[in-house]
Amino acid sequence: MGVGIDYSRLNQEQKEAVTADLGPQLVIAGAGTGKTSVLTLRIAHLITEKHIHPSRILGFTFTNKAADEMKERVGKTIGVSIPYLSTFHSMCVKILQQDIHYLNYHNNIKIIDADDQEVLLKEIFDQLSIEKKSPIIKKTIKMISKVKNKFFDQSDIMNEKNRKYLEIVDRNDAQKLADIYTIYCDRCFKLNYVDFDDLINLTYKLFAEFPEVLEKWQNKFDYILVDEFQDTNKIQYDLISLLAAKHQNLFVVGDPDQMIYSFRGAEQWIINNFNQNFKNTKVTILKTNYRSTQPILDTANRLIDANNNSYKKNLTAFNTNDHNIPIYLRGQNQIDEANWIARTVKELLEEGTPANQIAILFRSNHYSRTIEQSMMRESIPYTILGSKKFYERSEIKDMIAYLKVVNDLDELSFLRIINTPRRAIGPTTFEHVKHYAINNNLFLFEALAEVEKNHLINNTQKKNILNFVNLIKEIRDEMEDLKLHEVLELIYKKVNYEAYLLENERAEDKIDNVSELKRAMKMYVDRHPDDTINDYLNSIALYLNKDSKDSKENVLLMTVHNSKGLEYENVFVVGMNEGHLPSDRAIDDDPIKGVEEERRIAYVALTRAKKNLYISSACCYDPLARRQVFESRFINEIGFNNLKIINSSFKNNKPEDMSLKSFLKQQEERSWFDSQQKQKEAEDNFYQTMKNDFEIGERIVHTSFGNGVIIGIDGDILTIAFSKYRQPKQISFNHKTIVRRMG
Repeated sequence: MGVGIDYSRLNQEQKEAVTADLGPQLVIAGAGTGKTSVLTLRIAHLITEKHIHPSRILGFTFTNKAADEMKERVGKTIGVSIPYLSTFHSMCVKILQQDIHYLNYHNNIKIIDADDQEVLLKEIFDQLSIEKKSPIIKKTIKMISKVKNKFFDQSDIMNEKNRKYLEIVDRNDAQKLADIYTIYCDRCFKLNYVDFDDLINLTYKLFAEFPEVLEKWQNKFDYILVDEFQDTNKIQYDLISLLAAKHQNLFVVGDPDQMIYSFRGAEQWIINNFNQNFKNTKVTILKTNYRSTQPILDTANRLIDANNNSYKKNLTAFNTNDHNIPIYLRGQNQIDEANWIARTVKELLEEGTPANQIAILFRSNHYSRTIEQSMMRESIPYTILGSKKFYERSEIKDMIAYLKVVNDLDELSFLRIINTPRRAIGPTTFEHVKHYAINNNLFLFEALAEVEKNHLINNTQKKNILNFVNLIKEIRDEMEDLKLHEVLELIYKKVNYEAYLLENERAEDKIDNVSELKRAMKMYVDRHPDDTINDYLNSIALYLNKDSKDSKENVLLMTVHNSKGLEYENVFVVGMNEGHLPSDRAIDDDPIKGVEEERRIAYVALTRAKKNLYISSACCYDPLARRQVFESRFINEIGFNNLKIINSSFKNNKPEDMSLKSFLKQQEERSWFDSQQKQKEAEDNFYQTMKNDFEIGERIVHTSFGNGVIIGIDGDILTIAFSKYRQPKQISFNHKTIVRRMG
């Protein structure tokens, strides 16, 4: 076997995957089954046993962190570097930088992020006299992404079926989007901009339209590997399929039960049908879990078994020593639930548990509020994963924008820095400059330099603009022989940025952040001495979404999606209620697929736990949401025999379970009825204590009729339109068949 590879530490399933022959291979890797080890050792095996050169191996991951970790582990195993192991976006940048000229772009492409898109769209909204509210612009960015992922053109946007996909009801709104999209694409093409959707879409277009380009890249690689294959969308899958079509040497690793990114375009059929699309596929299923205890896995196995999956598996724990039964708390409300969580966390900390081995997971960010309050009340330090990242901080964005401007007079970056620090160049004046640029077909910097010719601008404003133009020219002249971090230092001093920061109450932190940016640039220069400023800027654009998932000191709060790929000794899965997990919105979009995806989300949450798993719900009438909150159906699917159930205390330590079943049981215990008629009265009383605070437009669910929307109210009578029925129905507001829906 291969030099440097210790096959003895692999179980039979893992060894089978690592040492398989060439050809298409699908590895179904359950949570905690050693997926990364299998991928790493497969690469090592290809090099040492199959004699494939490292530069002829192409590996796709979904995060920079995963790519870096895999490179490091391969290096430690056999002492070689894998140059083409990266994210889809990073690899596509390399391809486009060589061959995008086939599509009439310049090879020196400039990658724009969401903030850049927003600035560009504001200009387009101005041009089309559309109100430029931030929520509308952000929604437009999402719609543009949807349009690109479907390869729609302007006419496709107007199609009724496509309008539904884009969530556009009004035809006039569709026409506006079509106009915006056309100008957006034209502007990006003129300025040599590509957004993140373009990176993959334009690469696919290159391969599909230019066979010689596809053949060039097919011939470059002998073997392709894909991590987290369940998260691929159709365009990514098509890209992989084209690259692998010639040699069929494709090794994909994923878990259908952890597919939780359908909102990003991931589709279940891609992994489920892989062996049909690639004939003679070898399928290996990894079922030995090295992370969790068997009681934790029992909850996860029972839950996910309810899904319709092509590859059924029952995870088995490698560690058979620990037998802590997962705990389930039934809270009487969210505050009660949050207080219990905080108290339990405090006990764990007092017992010596490291704070960074405690994670609290929720389906949606809004659920964290009461937990945060309880954590603060107990003086427990915590971090919410997903707070503002380094490259999203304003001072860092300013410095990057300046760097883009002095590098190649980047248009969008001018808009950010022209008045940062303040230069008394007013918005009206700048509008005159932009219109002058459009009318005279000039780039923005050219229009600024020609400000003397612009008769709409007064002399004071002209002087301010020329001072700015001369400043940029001066920096560009002086930076010629400087290294990247030295250019930043030059900018920092020339624009007097520190004085600007000192005006801020958080000046010290901001100055430290800029210093950290300089250090990061110096490290980049040391690692990549031959790279240009543009190379650095593109690397930053690719890393803007890089995860920072490690906290050294604090308890971690995060959404389940942010927890993907992580593991902790102690995990709290909170808000196990109908409406939260599963989410009403997800179920509304697709009742069957929606529930299955929500179940997968819960499965991912449960399988983050290594030693102790805590699940909680808050069963009550929520006055703010004006709805009854019920226990999640997933609790029943897990099975009460797999959980240690705790009912929160209420008054004389009596459990308070705000469900109809519990309500009736309490009445029975208090001898409120001794006949079926009395039971009916008690049941009716449960609903009649409610007040009619429904509103037109509210969404409800009926036990027989399904989902509905209130379209009329007459006293106690609601007129409800149900999706399953043509004619609306009239029902009393307090009828026991009606329940409000959250969200």
